[in-house]
Amino acid sequence: MFPKLPDNSAQKPATGPDFTILAERLKALAEPTRLRIATILIAGPKTVGEIAEALSEDIVKVSHHLGIMRNADILTATKEGRFVRYELSAEIIQLGQNMLGGQIDLGYCRVKVEQILKTEEE
Repeated sequence: MFPKLPDNSAQKPATGPDFTILAERLKALAEPTRLRIATILIAGPKTVGEIAEALSEDIVKVSHHLGIMRNADILTATKEGRFVRYELSAEIIQLGQNMLGGQIDLGYCRVKVEQILKTEEE
């Protein structure tokens, strides 16, 4: 027989980040196009047109994904004239030492993101 474990049911769970916010951010990243957007933005701010071109996607589709990521506080947007530049939120991004990648820190979990470099042949 196994030894009886102590009853810890009276203990409160550890406090930490808001799990609702964590879940919303994970949902926002749980889509291939949005993960690809994160790999593009690890290099720095870009407009929706620049992101759409890099992804070979329609601007409308990319704009929709950017909205979801922005609502989850993964991205920030800065208006520059008639353009809006999107970048990964400084609150959650941790750049790597080689500046070719980093981590998106969501509290209890991190997503490693590496910049995808295009070759001249592409």
